[in-house]
Amino acid sequence: MSSVSIETGEAPLLDSTGEISQSQMDPKFFKAAADGNVEPFKDMAREKIESLLTAKTRNTILHINIISKERENVSTEFVEEILEKCPSLLLQVNAKGDTPLHVAAKFGHSGIVTFLVERAKLPQHENEELESGVGAARQMIKMTNNEKNTALHEAVCHKNVDVVKILTKEDPDYRYSANNDGKTPLYMAAESRSSDMVLALLENSTSVSHEGPNGKTALHAAAMKFDLVDTALRKLLEKKENLIKETDQYGWTPIHYAAYHGMYWINRFYGNYGTVNLLLETDQSASNIADKDRKMTALHLAAGQGNAEIVDAIISKNPESRSLINEGDAMGNTPLHVLAAVRRNEFYDVMIRNTQVNYDAVNKQNEEIQKLSKDVGGGQYSKGVIRIREPKDLAVQKYVTKENYKDTRASHLVVAALIATVAFAAAFTIPGGYRSENGTAILRRNTAFQAFIVADSIAMVFSLSAVFTHFCLSLLIEETKDFNEALFGASVWFTIFSMGAMVIAFVTGTYAMLVPSLGLAIITCLIGLSFFLLVILIIRLSITE
Repeated sequence: MSSVSIETGEAPLLDSTGEISQSQMDPKFFKAAADGNVEPFKDMAREKIESLLTAKTRNTILHINIISKERENVSTEFVEEILEKCPSLLLQVNAKGDTPLHVAAKFGHSGIVTFLVERAKLPQHENEELESGVGAARQMIKMTNNEKNTALHEAVCHKNVDVVKILTKEDPDYRYSANNDGKTPLYMAAESRSSDMVLALLENSTSVSHEGPNGKTALHAAAMKFDLVDTALRKLLEKKENLIKETDQYGWTPIHYAAYHGMYWINRFYGNYGTVNLLLETDQSASNIADKDRKMTALHLAAGQGNAEIVDAIISKNPESRSLINEGDAMGNTPLHVLAAVRRNEFYDVMIRNTQVNYDAVNKQNEEIQKLSKDVGGGQYSKGVIRIREPKDLAVQKYVTKENYKDTRASHLVVAALIATVAFAAAFTIPGGYRSENGTAILRRNTAFQAFIVADSIAMVFSLSAVFTHFCLSLLIEETKDFNEALFGASVWFTIFSMGAMVIAFVTGTYAMLVPSLGLAIITCLIGLSFFLLVILIIRLSITE
């Protein structure tokens, strides 16, 4: 907790937007409120307590105390005693229009939130704004600040799930309206990728609002967020099935967003492949809706963004979509036009396997399919209508051609050969050494040692496979003058897998030797395994804008 300088009167206590300004109140009162010390206020008149405000933020001593509290082990003693002396502070707002309930919800103080709600139900003193009873508590919960945020909006915005549960259970029938940004709590929860909050809102509320800005709904937001887990998405579809065909101001449905924002080759694991499947299971026909701007369906968008699995899912799950392959957008471009512009070989396989394609289709500018250039689009097309720049296999083929392959091959062979050499040497200079009498490994019964041997063998096999693949590719180029991208891609993956196996061999071998010093062994393993975090980070950076 931040302290207050008695000499200067400065109060370096942070709230959600920055530092609380210099206090108008006596600094000792500010510090007492921040520390939760009720003694200086015991003999103070109610009117005096009400007048104690900070200069610009207009925080009362109740606001100050709640903001100052640590997240864990929060005591409600100060709040209880101050409200006994001055009940009007329960509803007194600061310069942002925040009540103490807003602040408690924002900072995740669930105990204080519960107390404030229960306190509002008690019989009120004269001149109070709230009537007593459950209705009073609900009235307080519905109060909005200058941003039109209720306490629930603040709790969702700051991902305080426990507070969300408390507030929604208190008034489950209330439909929370949108704030100044046009967002309801459910939309904010879906937008923030918080499945726990989505579930809390849907399970505790009987009629939760779903609106978002620009005509979007919570389902639109969920469809864009690739890591919203299936449980939350299924619950959202169960409660709000009618949203599946809702369109925003651009005419985009949730399936449009799921198809457009799928994340390239990793979308089967982290992207919107599963989201599209769930949406299609709810209503297959939703994928037939075209947008307002270009009359593009989800199939156009998935093809243009390089989402092969999503294209395959739409075609296989919706028989009607087969006819959309030859359906042009506003410019006459069919999904095949878009596909040809992207030039992803795997997409041709998807189209040929699932559809009857008209290869003679021509758009309104009489541009043949092969001549279609990139259209940057506008409005909702934040990444362009089509996405040409990322070839498959982590964009590596873009930089490797038959002409520059020799230079690339040299560096790749050095890496693969080095890994093979190290793996070979490690197999015969094993951790722990050998028994002199029979030559067997001393640690052969150790589980970590056994994992080391397996990982080392895998590294050896993959690195040699990379070397052999480069050898075959060199022969192919010499004999046929043809550069095989598939073989080159395979060699890259062989090298990457051999690196991973070598890291595992290092970690397990080190652990086997250092296990008597468990702390050192664990630290060494964690440092070694950080290699995989770096790889994931590099991959994600290489496939995003």
